[in-house]
Amino acid sequence: MTGAKLIPITKACIFTCVLFLVFSAGIASGEIEQSGDEGWVQIFFEEFNDNVGGYSVQQTSDGGYVITGYYKSWPESFVNESDYEDQVVEGACLIKTHSNGTLHWFRIFDADYDTFPNVARSVQQTSDGGYIITGSYVDDNLDVWLIKTDAEGTKEWDKTFGGSGKQVGYDVRQTSDGGYIVTGTTSYGQNIYLLKTDTDGNEEWEKIFGGSKFASGRSVLQTSDGGYILTGDNWLIKTDPEGNEEWNTTSFGGRSICHAQDGGYVIAVDSYDVEIVKIDHTGNEEWTRTFDDFGSGSCNDVQGTSDGGYILTGSYYAG
Repeated sequence: MTGAKLIPITKACIFTCVLFLVFSAGIASGEIEQSGDEGWVQIFFEEFNDNVGGYSVQQTSDGGYVITGYYKSWPESFVNESDYEDQVVEGACLIKTHSNGTLHWFRIFDADYDTFPNVARSVQQTSDGGYIITGSYVDDNLDVWLIKTDAEGTKEWDKTFGGSGKQVGYDVRQTSDGGYIVTGTTSYGQNIYLLKTDTDGNEEWEKIFGGSKFASGRSVLQTSDGGYILTGDNWLIKTDPEGNEEWNTTSFGGRSICHAQDGGYVIAVDSYDVEIVKIDHTGNEEWTRTFDDFGSGSCNDVQGTSDGGYILTGSYYAG
């Protein structure tokens, strides 16, 4: 595995719109105020020969934002499919913006061509000012990938986890002891995966949750009692500090969960709309917001901002 590569940016298209979204041909960013009203949008890499998708966003300590996802680029002269592997660059990416969403820097990790490219699906700023990232890494199998970078996005270390079959990391958070908690999926998407590591990325324990249907853990938070709450495909699960299940519900399932200032949570709902739901600390619904300006789409991540609002990233399907 190689380090981060700096990719030159040729142009960016900026809109003043409504929501933080991932477009099919680029990444757009926008902010939602505490009431759920709409803010601004930024779109990056809207070239024909660039394809960028954003999976996760977080506000950083300097008031900017960090986004992670995937990057694919091919030359405008590309016409021969037999040359695809030699000409296409794709890999996991990390984007840092200023407070107004304009580009600060961009990094791509392990850039190469593969049938299943490496993808970075979640990012959090760490206590040392760097970033922790999880996603999937293609080797002999598809493994959970954990990457630690410094404040400029330069890789410090990375680890992979998993055995035979398909494992994917969907969310990572730094824990109160300086380690990391990761959730995702294992067994070809049939079970929810929960992994705890120390500060250097060494495994401390792992837990598997699942049933008769496909299940994946999409987002995880450490709770005030030291335990964890995670959401996924039609699941909301609460565990103790060692990852043992305390309760679960199928009333709310989503792709992302974040803390609300009142002790409750906001969930990015797994649906065909860009939708978020506010629940209290026991899982009761308080309000729902649906953003239908873009038609059919989905919300992949929601995070709280310093002003008490929320910022989202996801996708919509352009006609």
